[in-house]
Amino acid sequence: MIALGVIDEREGDVSEAVRQFSHAMALQPTDVGYLLLAHAFQQEGLTNEANAALERAAQLSRNLPQAQMQSESLLAGK
Repeated sequence: MIALGVIDEREGDVSEAVRQFSHAMALQPTDVGYLLLAHAFQQEGLTNEANAALERAAQLSRNLPQAQMQSESLLAGK
């Protein structure tokens, strides 16, 4: 589901990306997943939801800067 969300966001279907990322985080929460969800929420203009996802990412992460780099890399297609 993370992969589907990444594809959706890259293709501009941010609403579907939010749905995919949210579903993935309900099943298996990860710091990278929550960062991707936060980014999608930001793209949708959902600031409160984005901030909550960022907070959850920070709680889960052992290395937040590394997780941020990984999420940015996924969205950039690297």
